[in-house]
Amino acid sequence: MENKGELPQQYFEAVMNTPLGRLVLQGGVAGLTRLRFATINEIKEINNSQAQQLPECLRLPLKELTEYFNGQRRFFEMKLFLQGTRFQKAVWQALQEIPYGETVSYSELAHQLGNKQAARAVGNACNANPVPLIIPCHRVVGKNPTSGGYGAGMARKLWLLDFEKSFS
Repeated sequence: MENKGELPQQYFEAVMNTPLGRLVLQGGVAGLTRLRFATINEIKEINNSQAQQLPECLRLPLKELTEYFNGQRRFFEMKLFLQGTRFQKAVWQALQEIPYGETVSYSELAHQLGNKQAARAVGNACNANPVPLIIPCHRVVGKNPTSGGYGAGMARKLWLLDFEKSFS
């Protein structure tokens, strides 16, 4: 996770179709800055012929996400440019260490970070994650796997967990 402390000078956006809906990718030469599911009003779509015209900085993220949704990728190598607090960045780093197809609880993650009382703060850092899927906050669950939350909705979280388990 790179962050040089300044925003990318050129900022680009792309939208791709996924089994969970349209995904908006935002970033620049410094790396991907944001990933979110599109609203109903956002109807842009990237297809293979348009991908050749994309700026270089979004080609690798689109390729890796396509591979992920095809069951061919378990971790991401793209550059990220993330802004957050020191604690959020520590949580986001820890999230990237959760193995594909596995889950941990908010309290387990807090304990791994050295503060077993910080489960709620871990949940808040997961909610602030600017690049879900890439930093897999969907792999963090409450004591009951269907509890907890997910910014893109619980149905998407449960789909992602089932999807990854089917390829594990």
